[in-house]
Amino acid sequence: MGKIYDYLESHDFNETVMLTGFDDAVIGITYDEQLVYDYEKMIKIHRKNASCDRQEAIEYIDFNVINAIRGMGEYAPILMFAIK
Repeated sequence: MGKIYDYLESHDFNETVMLTGFDDAVIGITYDEQLVYDYEKMIKIHRKNASCDRQEAIEYIDFNVINAIRGMGEYAPILMFAIK
């Protein structure tokens, strides 16, 4: 599959939840087996894949992805917002 999946499998992170289509936005994993995604990278990925503008991508991620994460349990991914 992909390098992230291979990493999780090789380290026995069997419960970790991945967000489909956002592998390139993964910036790390927590000690508690939660993948950490860069929010800005997710926006860029969705803009490219959906051919939409920035505001549409933000609305999609905020409504669809973040709401879905809330129900994924203790191994749910974490979205990181960079402080600039």
